[in-house]
Amino acid sequence: MPLVTEALRELVVSTLSAACNLDAQTIDLQTGLADIGVDSMIMATLLTFVEAEYMCEFSQQQILQFLQAESVGQLLQELSQAISAAAVT
Repeated sequence: MPLVTEALRELVVSTLSAACNLDAQTIDLQTGLADIGVDSMIMATLLTFVEAEYMCEFSQQQILQFLQAESVGQLLQELSQAISAAAVT
């Protein structure tokens, strides 16, 4: 299982905190995405930032998997796996 980097965690947390109008310190790995108001538009914005930062493009299947993540930690693991897979190809 790929290691979630601090840079990825910071990018995700800062983007979610700005999009959901929350203090970044209130978001941790157990934070439920639905609990903080993450919807498909916020997720699309987040994924655009992640793709730009890591110079990758997520497939529709990966995006659907990201949308099913229930917590920040789960989303980070899914993103980390997808970024690692993109780096190999």
